[in-house]
Amino acid sequence: MNGTVFGQIDDRPTGPSRLLYVLSGLMLVAGVSTAVWSAKLMIQGFTEMAPQRVALPGTVEIDLPGPGKHVIFHEYRSDFGGKAYANDPALQDLVLVLVDPSTGKPVALATLGHSETYQYGGRKGAAAFAFEIDRAGAYKLSASYPQDRTGPEVVLAIGRGFPTRAFVRFLIALFAGIACCAGGVVIAVVTGIKRNRARSAPRMPLPASGPPPPPTG
Repeated sequence: MNGTVFGQIDDRPTGPSRLLYVLSGLMLVAGVSTAVWSAKLMIQGFTEMAPQRVALPGTVEIDLPGPGKHVIFHEYRSDFGGKAYANDPALQDLVLVLVDPSTGKPVALATLGHSETYQYGGRKGAAAFAFEIDRAGAYKLSASYPQDRTGPEVVLAIGRGFPTRAFVRFLIALFAGIACCAGGVVIAVVTGIKRNRARSAPRMPLPASGPPPPPTG
């Protein structure tokens, strides 16, 4: 009888490499880290946006934490220092002067004309002026009416306005984090499916190694 001698089953690895699971895990970690970082960016942006509120006319010191563009809002509906304010949105005849503490010179104020408004907690405000500074510091803000005129006491809120750049960075980082997480999940699922299929597929036995058996008969 002429027969074939078979060896052990071929146990060579089949399907995608397990290293893809490592890549999937790294992508998930990167995605979560990016999402957390984007949330910190947004929180930082809104923290910088929080305005300082002052009552004028008079002279006050405002602490500006960083360089860049700032906005002075006229909070014409307000409650500040235990006093309620209900003024006209327009700043009638009020003259503002902002002084740079490092130079002693006035900072240029640009009129905005109520291009930006807000309303929350019974407060209403409209953007009145914008300015840019080169450095952080304690700036002096003075407000007065002309000598021949009088006007109401007003509440001004000084902040950075809506943090557009921080919001854009937040969206980019958030989408990047979601893409990394989604990519990591897809890689893990596809790798698992392909490896399961490879393990469940029938495997052909290998012929035994060595010289063929002598003929019989």
